Amino acid sequence: MKSQLEVTQRAITGNHLAKLALVILMGLVSMGCGPKLGKIRLEQVEEAISQSQVAIDRAFLKNANTLSPELWSQAEQQMAESEKARSANQGLTAIQLAYQAMATAQTAAQQAIAASKENELDAVIDKKSVRIEKLRAEMQQVRSELKNVRSEADRTNQQKERRASELKRKLQQQSGQVSRSQSDAHQARHKRDQLQTRYDQVYAQSQQTQRQIEDYRRRIRECENQLAKAEAKLRTARQASEEAKSRAIAQGKSYSRQIENLSQQRALRDHDAVLARKMEEARAFALRRQTWTPNRTGQTALSRPQASEGRRELKRWDQAWWDKDLNTHLSYYSRQLQLEQSVIRATGEERKHLDYGQTAPAIRSQAGKGWSRNASADTPEIQAEGDSLVVTYRLNKTSGGRQKQPVLYDIWEREVWIRKQGQAWRIYREFWRIYEDVPKY
Repeated sequence: MKSQLEVTQRAITGNHLAKLALVILMGLVSMGCGPKLGKIRLEQVEEAISQSQVAIDRAFLKNANTLSPELWSQAEQQMAESEKARSANQGLTAIQLAYQAMATAQTAAQQAIAASKENELDAVIDKKSVRIEKLRAEMQQVRSELKNVRSEADRTNQQKERRASELKRKLQQQSGQVSRSQSDAHQARHKRDQLQTRYDQVYAQSQQTQRQIEDYRRRIRECENQLAKAEAKLRTARQASEEAKSRAIAQGKSYSRQIENLSQQRALRDHDAVLARKMEEARAFALRRQTWTPNRTGQTALSRPQASEGRRELKRWDQAWWDKDLNTHLSYYSRQLQLEQSVIRATGEERKHLDYGQTAPAIRSQAGKGWSRNASADTPEIQAEGDSLVVTYRLNKTSGGRQKQPVLYDIWEREVWIRKQGQAWRIYREFWRIYEDVPKY
């Protein structure tokens, strides 16, 4: 439970910071384009408010309004302030408040889940307590029965002793009457055997009862251990909830300070120089993307048998990757391959282009990093475009190979373009987008 809360908090704040950085960058690049609120585009503000409203609605479905009312009210208030800032043409403030509302709503949802789990644990503890009391009552009843059995055994022994004494006295008094004495002796032995049999039965019942008592004691110890574990889980859940709440408050204050400092630093820069540089970068990027990025028309010249054949080849290429058969995997690449790799980090984006000779070392390097398949992209959609087939695969792994909390991930998206060259299907274009240190999505 603690791990889940921490992952959620880190996911919210990481996503928050990334979106704020993206909004500021796009605001500088797109100044003078489209309707704006201050230096922020209107559609960006609307998107942020829409996402925040979705987070608040999800928190409501998890009963956050009753299980975490303070955070729920805070999220509602931040949402209202964001809409008010939007109406006042305060774009940056509106986005900040919208993402704060989304983070607060998601934290409220997680606290509601934790509270629900706590209630379930309380119910389990109550159920175990009732069971223990029932076992104790049964053990007390067995003890009482054992006491009665022992008393009966004592009475039987006393009767045995009295009868033996009476028999001895009669034998002494009637020593002259041999026949009758023998008959009386035979009867006495028979009664003695009956008493011995009865005594043996009582003793066996006593041993069986003793074993039952030991079994009840063992079961009570097991229930007590289960109760102790349940109490420990409850304490852990409560501690996780408190830590998540404190961490969310501290992170919110930290991000507010960072956003304020960032705004002040941006205001002190030379806007004209930054705008000119960004425009040059945008022109260069647009020219490069115009060369690399093909236009999607949604139309294809492939027949149905050709498309089916291409899909089978793509599946063989993908399966070779998971089978670690890199020679087969690399054999699908055309020597005229064009590969664009983009690495997106919190500090910015790094993009470079690889040719056929550089692709093989890059793929072999990625193969040793422990990538796994994203459950939501196990069967990606393969689309036909012109004479090609296009598909995007998504892989993920823990950032840096660590398992510390909260866990962040690296996401690797591979957009593959394949077409038939001669008698074989070859990959002639591929786009890599690698997101580092992000929440899993």
